Amino acid sequence: KALEEYGFDILVYLQSSLDIAAQKKALVLLIKVLENIDGFRKEQAEELRKLSYAFKASPVIIGETTKTMKLEKGVMYNRYDIPAITLETFKEALEGVYPEKVFSKGRIIAEVAGEELQKLREKRNVSVEELASQVNLTKESIYLYEKEKMRVKYDIAKRIEELLNAEIIKKHGPFEIVKEKISEPHSSLADKLILFDFEVTSFKKLNFDLIAQDPRHRVVIKEHTVRNPEKIFDFSDFFEAFLAFIADEGKKKLPVISPEELKELGSKRDFLRLIRERSNL
Repeated sequence: KALEEYGFDILVYLQSSLDIAAQKKALVLLIKVLENIDGFRKEQAEELRKLSYAFKASPVIIGETTKTMKLEKGVMYNRYDIPAITLETFKEALEGVYPEKVFSKGRIIAEVAGEELQKLREKRNVSVEELASQVNLTKESIYLYEKEKMRVKYDIAKRIEELLNAEIIKKHGPFEIVKEKISEPHSSLADKLILFDFEVTSFKKLNFDLIAQDPRHRVVIKEHTVRNPEKIFDFSDFFEAFLAFIADEGKKKLPVISPEELKELGSKRDFLRLIRERSNL
């Protein structure tokens, strides 16, 4: 409902690594919903990050608890390099209100804008020693905060803000596009597509196997036909991608290309033309 209220197009997918895809203009969100975020495994996270990379999307986990505690509103958590937040925090983020609290190593901390902290302190003629004394810290800690070499307990950061009468705590937007590709071994099919000058990403926990893309085209690929292909069709349609099944035979109306046909294709152009023909496009 929150996504609909903010005008997102939505695909409910309900797979191991992905439950909801949502997009609004340039913002693409890939969402996993869990009660206990500790149930999200490393291999699932890698799949979600790879998918996010392929679609220039932001992965996010929405949850309620870990194994040992309840998640707090307004706090950014992390599970295998994927932001994890409560539904309330997610709704606030859709409105542009981002968390300034970060959960790290069992405590709630904040990241301060070190250069801004130093400028404000000097502008108000407050020495490092004076500031340290007022917040019950060492001057070495203040120096480290100003150089952004040490994170701050959240309550201390708020105390510094109050003393300087200014905002110095960095806010954390939970919607960060994945820009770094996860390295992975290639299959013979992936190698063929790379020869066609596609960038290829492979998957193990989704109901398709590969995404091949270039700046103009994106192809969702399954290496054999399936009994119920509707979800794969829904996914490719949602992202306006081509869909191809690489198999010796398949059901009617499926865009199937045999391994032998693929082997004989000499270029990306031939590959895309054949997909269009088999898709009746």
